[in-house]
Amino acid sequence: MKKLIILLALPSVGCGYARDRFRDFGDMWRIEGSVGVGVQADITIGELGHFGVGSSRRWSGGLFYGDIQGERRVEDHLPLSLIWTVTAPDTESVHSLRYGDATQSQHRCFIVVPGEFARGTHEKAAIHYWDLEVKVFAGVVGIELGFSLGQFVDFLTGWFGADLGNDDGELRKGRQYWVPMTDGDFKRVEPKPEKIQPSRP
Repeated sequence: MKKLIILLALPSVGCGYARDRFRDFGDMWRIEGSVGVGVQADITIGELGHFGVGSSRRWSGGLFYGDIQGERRVEDHLPLSLIWTVTAPDTESVHSLRYGDATQSQHRCFIVVPGEFARGTHEKAAIHYWDLEVKVFAGVVGIELGFSLGQFVDFLTGWFGADLGNDDGELRKGRQYWVPMTDGDFKRVEPKPEKIQPSRP
């Protein structure tokens, strides 16, 4: 009876394993199209450098490291980012990115080693630290391409039972590309209410 149960379970286990490997392969790629307004070209060499020029206000959608999604993005490089830095020092940066419905930049950096010295409210998940990306936006249309070295390693090691991305099976539901920053100047600390001392007669 036990052998029969094992034999019946093998197809579902095999299907789950194959599904996870297929998803891991898709997680390596970013292929998106964009529409909006702006002129921008930039290259991301992991979290070692974000190099670019120009700005754009766009809606981007397509394959985003394993997910099909679309969202609004506001991105600034030089020279516009320098103007914002001069006029609003609290938003100083050479590269800034705001995505979704956010009213403030989730990512701000000064080009060099943004993964260690980034400002803003969010940073990339560890598995995406070594993403290689190229973005070009010309007038009203653009394209965004990326390859994740971290997800590539996850794909290779996944064949041997490892899950470096913590995204196999049910764990996939909880994965994130951007995660909140919880240290440095940008840790959100709620002010404590003042204690009111009772008056003495």
